[in-house]
Amino acid sequence: MNKKLLGILLCVLLSSCTSNRGYHGEKRPKTELATIYAAKIQRYGFGNSQALGIAQVNGIEVGDPFKGYPRKVYVLPGEVTLKFKFGTLTLGQAIERGLIPGSTSNNNVKSKGELKFTVEKGKSYRLHFKSEAHTYEDLTVWTEPYK
Repeated sequence: MNKKLLGILLCVLLSSCTSNRGYHGEKRPKTELATIYAAKIQRYGFGNSQALGIAQVNGIEVGDPFKGYPRKVYVLPGEVTLKFKFGTLTLGQAIERGLIPGSTSNNNVKSKGELKFTVEKGKSYRLHFKSEAHTYEDLTVWTEPYK
């Protein structure tokens, strides 16, 4: 009995992982899609970092503080509306509750934002951000072709 319950619980937990599909419908070949790669975590000072997590693509939730945020998302060609969460954190916060895959709290998320841009099928894009003061007020977010 305990093994069955454990198996069911494990299936539920594994099925709640982040999604990397930013579109509805049947799974499509990657050649028909565009790929958006998440921004890398930026470190500054001693043990501090800032991160930008992809939360939604065209209204489809792909990441959150409980499931984590995907490293890449596949989308249909055309205009993309990407919603993100930005936060700064110390090393201790990152370990305890960080804005990183598998995080368990929204406490360090400082702000939410949105970015609109157009993608082409078969192309890859990298999300970038810059915040010299480590605040949302001076946050700049953009994309560049990748690979």
